[in-house]
Amino acid sequence: MIRLTDLLKEQQELNEKNDALLIDKAVRKFIALKDKRSTEENIEILKDIVKQNTELLKDVRDKFYNIVDKNLPKKGVSPNAYKFLYQIKSMESIIDKIITRDRDLGELGDMVRGAVLFRDGEAMDDFISDLKRKNKRYITDYEFKSKGSDPEYGYYGSHHFDLNIDGLDVELQVMPDKLWKYKEAAHDIYTKWRSKKGKIDNFDRNLSKKLFRIGNTTESIEIDGEIFEYDTIFD
Repeated sequence: MIRLTDLLKEQQELNEKNDALLIDKAVRKFIALKDKRSTEENIEILKDIVKQNTELLKDVRDKFYNIVDKNLPKKGVSPNAYKFLYQIKSMESIIDKIITRDRDLGELGDMVRGAVLFRDGEAMDDFISDLKRKNKRYITDYEFKSKGSDPEYGYYGSHHFDLNIDGLDVELQVMPDKLWKYKEAAHDIYTKWRSKKGKIDNFDRNLSKKLFRIGNTTESIEIDGEIFEYDTIFD
């Protein structure tokens, strides 16, 4: 006979780990035998696992959208005051993370992920406060990326939430939309170096840090002798 306390304990553990995938025997077998297979075999098996869990990923994505959407400002803001982006991680990115970079499939925290980008700092602060207050049962971790916390690439200025929805870890980033634009540019540098052995070279390191400095400032910038305001560049 299963006791209620056991069920509650099991549910609590489910909400603290990426167990929605680990329930799948194929996932557990993939993790156990990954180092004994060839890269090509692992890629094909991983593709099958992701396809078999498509409905789970879609359900979590939809619930994630509803959780975030309920906290987004609906009144007193302009239509372009923020953007909410969300997606299931692409197969290419999953393969890169699990196979190329040798991460654990059972601990992958961003198979479903999203970002909310704000033009108004006050609206962003209100959203973050509401999300924290109203969704404690989902939020497992929160971090503000402070300046100096990433000495390699210089990334800072964004808010990162880890949520657990139906046993699957989900990532949410919240930041000014200007920072997002420069983060996308810096991501090309990160992509170039993330799977390489050794450290990033000085040129790309300094360029990445410069991009994040610009992304975190509200000042105008000079390009080819012309002064551009932020709205002129990205509107």
